[in-house]
Amino acid sequence: MENDTMYHSEHIKKRKLVIVKIIFCLLLTTFIFLGFSSSANASEKGIAGISITLDKIIESEIDEDTLSQTLFSFLITKEEIEVLQRIVEAECTGHDVESKKNVASVILNRVDDRSFADTITDVVFEKIGGSYQFSPISDKRYWKVKITEGTIEAVDSVLKEGVTTTALYFANRKTMSKKSRKWFDANLLYLFTDNSGHSYYDKKGD
Repeated sequence: MENDTMYHSEHIKKRKLVIVKIIFCLLLTTFIFLGFSSSANASEKGIAGISITLDKIIESEIDEDTLSQTLFSFLITKEEIEVLQRIVEAECTGHDVESKKNVASVILNRVDDRSFADTITDVVFEKIGGSYQFSPISDKRYWKVKITEGTIEAVDSVLKEGVTTTALYFANRKTMSKKSRKWFDANLLYLFTDNSGHSYYDKKGD
């Protein structure tokens, strides 16, 4: 448990550092563009001031979730957004926006978890034990769906406002195999079942 806490702290700090570097580059570009670079002395003081402020952000206990979420939608590519929309549509065809938010949340939670791949695309297409993690990939539904307004709304909401759950897994217990149900019950923590019939799970605590 202590190792997990140390990892979480270092992981958050690394995420902050990446975000801060981006902020620094944007501020520095703006700084130069506005003409402050005409005075070398003023420019050096300005850049030093920015550096000090950003260093404080890295070391502080500022709300890391808010800090990370602020630029997450800025950093994500259009291609990745479409991948997220398409898998959400395929997993939740015909269901409500809240259910779609839950599916999108699981994808993003996996991106942020060291047990899974590091990008949306890699998470969606990840194989574990030789099997795709999401059935629409294996049965090809992913490529056949038409992305609806409800799905666009759900994905946009989760990217901008944050995830709806801590879940890393979901499944429809009515259609999953007896072996899969047994594994889920033995290894995962049940959280809730939404209107789509998906049951959501997280890792069990140590």
